[in-house]
Amino acid sequence: MPARIGGIATVGSPANRLRPPKSGMTIRRAVPDITTAGPVASSGFYQLLGCGFREEMNLGWVVNLVSSANPTAQVILITTMRPP
Repeated sequence: MPARIGGIATVGSPANRLRPPKSGMTIRRAVPDITTAGPVASSGFYQLLGCGFREEMNLGWVVNLVSSANPTAQVILITTMRPP
């Protein structure tokens, strides 16, 4: 009988059940999109966190923050309203 891991039926040895499928793809980063009423104002907050974030792109309705120490660490702040 197959085991159930996270609602997914699996078959085989326990080692095979925990091994992710081979896809040939590697995840290098995951960038969170944070919805806010004021992305420009929120940008200042994230820059004060001490993670070394700086504004890389600012279109007013969307702001991309990038860590100076680790450029793959990023946060995107996007407005809750549609751009003009």
